[in-house]
Amino acid sequence: MLQHGRVWRGVLSARRARPYVEETMRIRKFSLPLGVLAASAMALSACVVGGTDGQYRGAGFEECIEHPLECNSGPRIDGGDIVWAMDAQWSGWSEAHADSRSTYQRQAMGGIYPTSGIFNQVGEWEFNDGVFADRAELIGEDPMRVRYELNPDATWGDGVNINVDDFIFNWYARAGDSSLCDEGCNSPAPAFFSSIDSIEADGDHGVVITLVDGFIDPEWEFQEVLSHPAHQAEEHGFTDWKSDPEHMGEAMQHFLTTVPEWTAGPYRITDAVEGDFVMMEPNPEWAGSAEVTLDSVTFQVIDDFDSLITELRQGSVHGATPANFDPDAIVQLESMDEVRYALGDGPSWEHIDLNVQNEFLQDLALRQAIFTAINVDTLIERTHGLVMDVDDVKKRTNHTFSVDSEYHVDHISETGQGSGDYEAAREILAEAGYTWDHNDRLLTEEGELVEVTFSVMNGNANRQAVGEFSQHDLAQIGLGVSLVGYPSGDLADVLAEGNYDMIVYGWSATPAFTNYPIQHWHSTSGSNWGGLNNDDLDELLGTIKQTTDMDEAAARVNASVEAVVAEAYVLPLFDTPSLIMAHESLINVRDNWASSQRGMSNIAQWGILDTEADQE
Repeated sequence: MLQHGRVWRGVLSARRARPYVEETMRIRKFSLPLGVLAASAMALSACVVGGTDGQYRGAGFEECIEHPLECNSGPRIDGGDIVWAMDAQWSGWSEAHADSRSTYQRQAMGGIYPTSGIFNQVGEWEFNDGVFADRAELIGEDPMRVRYELNPDATWGDGVNINVDDFIFNWYARAGDSSLCDEGCNSPAPAFFSSIDSIEADGDHGVVITLVDGFIDPEWEFQEVLSHPAHQAEEHGFTDWKSDPEHMGEAMQHFLTTVPEWTAGPYRITDAVEGDFVMMEPNPEWAGSAEVTLDSVTFQVIDDFDSLITELRQGSVHGATPANFDPDAIVQLESMDEVRYALGDGPSWEHIDLNVQNEFLQDLALRQAIFTAINVDTLIERTHGLVMDVDDVKKRTNHTFSVDSEYHVDHISETGQGSGDYEAAREILAEAGYTWDHNDRLLTEEGELVEVTFSVMNGNANRQAVGEFSQHDLAQIGLGVSLVGYPSGDLADVLAEGNYDMIVYGWSATPAFTNYPIQHWHSTSGSNWGGLNNDDLDELLGTIKQTTDMDEAAARVNASVEAVVAEAYVLPLFDTPSLIMAHESLINVRDNWASSQRGMSNIAQWGILDTEADQE
């Protein structure tokens, strides 16, 4: 049993029964009325795939195919303690810092984070009414000006209302500007925030962000404009964060390394250990529209799937949305009558990255040969192809748009990358001056033996398989590859420190698409882990947000993808199928393919089924 100084009461804890009311989520949805917004809505709707695309495997979530927003709903008891498993560790406590930002970190903090909103299971944007009173409003286009109306009851969980200073703090943290914050900040995606001219209060609860002249962002509404409470930075001694970049950096390091003493979400943290567990109870100051019914929610890392299944069977864990699973797991789930599960589409996709700071991988020809030798079809067959029909696993041939998107263009196939063509890979190397010794080991033109490492996450069977089969493929062209394992909680550090030659990991996406290319490939981005520096690519990336036409923005993204493919920097593999499993007593738990938080995206609605009311 899982314990942290207490005994889990599981799903049996209850108080007064609550009648079922079909609630809207605490994040309300609206259509997009303005010209810029309408164009965004049309484009994003076109990107929507649907949770399972008709390829459903599971038990208990069948209703989600036709009713993705209402499935697994019902009356909730008042009370209950839930333990939700996470299959990987995380490091740090700041979404606004590239060294910490990850899917797992966001999931661990999802119950407290001041998110602007989410994309729901049908790809619609829903603003967070626990923080905002209304959707963001575009009030000017030249320069672009965006107005936010705060929920007057929204606080940081300590009685202090969210205000304009919190917007400014987030701006400084994310701008990537050393005049605002020193090296203590490391923005994961500075494009929008580096283009802010001013942030000012407007009325009692309004805030207006003004962008610099000429800057346009077609997806301005989806920006995360809050992250940490500015007043708590001052309470911890960083009083001059507005005027002193060093103080601002120290404040960010405090938030990065300190278990949050704040909350703007439906829960607040009562106990936590970074990368291990987070225990939460309802936030009494939560200002959202739907009422929390649970007594507590705990996120517990269990990175061994067999252990997770054991805990689920014993009732000490009540659900999970693991990224790593194998065929035996599905068989075990099929035998557990008290557990609902479903396998379908998810928000993530896997890829192999090369670190161009490596002395060998600086050479484009070698990178092209590596990607040409790796057989992606084999990787699919030996990973998710063991769990589901190979034809149902979506091979990735675009770094931004999945095959279901109307904006999808196959930029990979014609290059031969991912084909497993050893002969073509050897030809690339021979033309570039490489040779082989009498043991068929690859040598540079100067006669130096070429060897690289391939970093894989410990305990992740699929990524281990990707590493091993890639190692086999590359041996066929004489390249020596050593597999190096690392703990799941170290992924952010491995990437941030560039401590890899080759690595396989996943990116989690949403229907919004203009931020990701800039975040991943621009030479100044803190998330351009492998150090690619291409002036022409930077120029292309700089044009993506300089239009309000989503079709044009997508065309510019595709031009950037084509340039990245030419650099042989990232090899896309496949969309990662998602697995959700939950005890049959859990209500309002449903997967969300459009959010990196997956089934946790509507945590405020979670509850325990009131079986007596359900029978009535």
